[in-house]
Amino acid sequence: MEYDGTTLQFPWGSNRDYVEQAKRNAKSLADFLSKSTGMKVWVNPLLVLPGWYVAPVTNPTDHLVRAMPETALAKYLRGFPRVLLAEQIKQISFQLDHKCRDVEF
Repeated sequence: MEYDGTTLQFPWGSNRDYVEQAKRNAKSLADFLSKSTGMKVWVNPLLVLPGWYVAPVTNPTDHLVRAMPETALAKYLRGFPRVLLAEQIKQISFQLDHKCRDVEF
């Protein structure tokens, strides 16, 4: 599959909706976390496409939404410097756990 930063080109056709949805979801999550934690939180939109080789048509570092196979995700995330303090991570984790928990054990 090819990706130019705005459009995923699959063998059967192109799709821009996934990229736009990733942007909306990242903004929504950033807004939620910022409000619930009281700090400014930025969420990087990603498209992780299991089983697909993603061939960038343009420079991937210029893409607002990065696209990659699941096998590249860990390496990509490890490439970021740690910018949050342990207490901030704890706050964000608590909010995500609270928002996403829909099953009690």
